[in-house]
Amino acid sequence: MSKTPKLRFKEFSGDWESKRLGNCVEINSGGSPTDILDENGTIPYFKVEQLNNSSKYQVDTPYRISNSKKIITSGSIIFPKRGAAIMLNKIRILAQDSFMDTNLMTLTVKKSSINNEFLYTYLLKENLSKLADTTSIPQINNKHIEPYEINIPSKEEQEKIASFFSLIDDKIS
Repeated sequence: MSKTPKLRFKEFSGDWESKRLGNCVEINSGGSPTDILDENGTIPYFKVEQLNNSSKYQVDTPYRISNSKKIITSGSIIFPKRGAAIMLNKIRILAQDSFMDTNLMTLTVKKSSINNEFLYTYLLKENLSKLADTTSIPQINNKHIEPYEINIPSKEEQEKIASFFSLIDDKIS
């Protein structure tokens, strides 16, 4: 059952559709770069600690690698998947193709399924920490992301919502 919000842009109507997040995104985890860190590399390598130095878009990192088969594409959503950082709701959007540490998870939107900026805003509002196993070390895995139900409006309404929140983000910055 979908939840259509009561407050909407006046030009939109109709119900939002409920979908499993796993059907809308490709889920990836980072890898270990121990043998491939390279100060002259061209591929950014992100660790959880870099999420502290950004707000919406993940841009800067002092770490680089030369090559990798696990490159995550620009526009993907990244967040911690293990440890206390999960509870801080540090969700970001990659500003460039990058490589991730093993403690990060990424969601890459499948073509035409959902707007990545809308998904970012939706997940930020929902707070991913509520999905985590809260054993001794909190963690989020595919088993939490794949079945998670999200409510999605039309593509046009997603884009309008994303633009609206981007304008607010710009004003705050």
